[in-house]
This record gives sequence, C-alpha cells and structure tokens, in this order.
Amino acid sequence: EPLKELFERAGIRTELRLDIDVVVWSKLAMAAPMNLLAALTRLSIGGVIDDPGLCALQRQMTAEIVEVAQARGIPLHLEDALRHAEHTYGAARAHLPSMLQDVMSARSTEVEALAGVLVGEAHRLGVDVPATAIVWALAAALDDPHGVTAWPV
Repeated sequence: EPLKELFERAGIRTELRLDIDVVVWSKLAMAAPMNLLAALTRLSIGGVIDDPGLCALQRQMTAEIVEVAQARGIPLHLEDALRHAEHTYGAARAHLPSMLQDVMSARSTEVEALAGVLVGEAHRLGVDVPATAIVWALAAALDDPHGVTAWPV
C-alpha cells in the first residue's frame, strides 16, 4: 500500500493484485506466440491473426502455455487467456511486435526469455508443448544460425 500511494502521488496509475502469477502468465500466453510468429513471418499482428493457419498455431501455442501455467499450480484458464490475447491483438493490428522489430534491425531477440525458458519449464513439468517447441527452435535460429543450443533432453 505505501508503494502504491507513492506511485500514485507521482502520477503513476497503480493496481495491487493478489493474483500476480495469473497476470504474468496471461501476458506470456498473449505475447510469446505473437512475438515468435511475427518474427518468423515478418507480419504485423493483424497479418498473423488474419492468416487462418497462423491464427490456429497462435491459439495452440497459447493453449500449451496455459497448460504449463496450470502444471505450475497457476489458475489460468484457456478461455481467459484467449480472450485477453484477442482483445490485445484487435487493438494493435498494425503493430510490429518487439521480436520482429529486433529481427528487422538485426538485433538479438528475447526468444530465449519468451520461449526457451517456457519449453524448458514444460519439459521439467512433463508437459508436452510441441507447437511452442517447434516455433521456438525456428525462432532461435534467427539469433543463432547454428541452431538451438539448449534443447531439453
């Protein structure tokens, strides 16, 4: 509460949440699939969601991320995660996700932070994430042309 009051006095809108893990994993379920797919295809958010195959892949990846969250004991629901993603994507159709911007500028991407860690956590928990693992492997090659170096065994 004191930190919230300090932020709000500084003009920073602040919300205290007891379900922060749900918030974080919901954002990951929205951001990771779109960042990876946009980086690989060089499409805007609208371009990805307008393509039926990519949209289905994005939804599959979201479902896999929700499964990992649930295996960690985080009460994230697929319908809520999909609704959050659809709302966010709809409001930002022309946006180029940060990973795509990094690829276009020949910078390193956050592929490991968004997907590599997730695939490793899924493996640790015994959760199968085939779509996310394949897309991660492809996207990782954008940073490392010699291939994925941390594929879980």
